[in-house]
Formats: sequence, C-alpha cells, structure tokens
Amino acid sequence: MHACDVYVIGLDRGLVPRQERRITNRSIYLRGISWLADGRGLVYSAGRAQGANTSLWRVSVNQPGEPQRIDLAGSHARHPAVSQSGGPLAYTRLDGWALMLIRNFR
Repeated sequence: MHACDVYVIGLDRGLVPRQERRITNRSIYLRGISWLADGRGLVYSAGRAQGANTSLWRVSVNQPGEPQRIDLAGSHARHPAVSQSGGPLAYTRLDGWALMLIRNFR
C-alpha cells in the first residue's frame, strides 16, 4: 500500500474523465471512504503510516479545505459508511473489530 490523496474526477456522458480535483494534500494511507448524504463532502479513514493508528476525517469536495478529524470516532477507526438519508455514520474499529455507530451524523 502506498501513501496517497483523495481526488474527485468529473466524467462526461460517455464516462470519459473531464475534470480532476485534488481534495486532500496529505500523503496518507486510506482505509475507506464514503460520500456524505448531501454529496458535498466525504468521510474517510486514514493514518500517516501503514500501521493501525487511523482516524476518521470529513472534508468538503466543493471547496476543499483542511479535513476535520471526527474525534468522536477515536483511533483505529476504519471503513466508514454514511447513511444516504442523513442518518448515522457506521465504521469499524480495529481494536476488537467492533462495528461502531454515530447517530445523527451530519
């Protein structure tokens, strides 16, 4: 696995890439990514190294800025999944492989 960043690529009707936007500039190790229900942001799991220490982050895709850490998820958080109805955020925790849930995530 290599350090990477998050990009959004716009496609035309023929699914040919037409626009690429870099969303992060952190050279991180990703462990999962999910669109927010409104389509204007992403939640992803990442860490600085290939180890177990990962966190959940939230970032806008329309006006990319600094990602915001989701502190409530703690460390070792991976594989985020956001409800498309605007409800909970689910993710796994590496320590014990527990399935976690943050209700009313917006």
